[in-house]
Amino acid sequence: MDIVVGYPPIYDQILKVFPWIENQAILFSWGPTIYNPSNADVPYPLIRHEAVHEHQQGGDILGWWHRYMEDEEFRLRQEVSAHCSEWLAMCDDAQNRHERRLLLKIVGSKLSAPMYGSMVRVKTAMKLIKGAIDANSAGSVRVDREPLQREQEEDNL
Repeated sequence: MDIVVGYPPIYDQILKVFPWIENQAILFSWGPTIYNPSNADVPYPLIRHEAVHEHQQGGDILGWWHRYMEDEEFRLRQEVSAHCSEWLAMCDDAQNRHERRLLLKIVGSKLSAPMYGSMVRVKTAMKLIKGAIDANSAGSVRVDREPLQREQEEDNL
């Protein structure tokens, strides 16, 4: 993937949906290009994360972005898959299960962050990432709805 210091073509539209990302060090995948407006360091696990989005976008980058912005369920599925890849790349250097668990918490915290719309809590994000990898490590990532349903039930108490 090429890394370009600048904004993606529809940054103004993205900002309307996610106004809290303005002036944040955030990467944007646009096909084979990673837009890096803040010129931040892009470690290998983040390249893997963005490469998943490149694959997801296929031949319809603009359509993917519009659906990503409008459909929270779609966005969550896309991000769980990308965060799985990021976590697996981070685990390449992990020495033991404890380190992998700490890395999962870091990646789960990112998935639950306001940047993505605070779609899930950290524990739920961790369960979704781990569950998706356990369910199908060789194919497409499946998002298990059970942790989300439990989270919603807890909110209703």
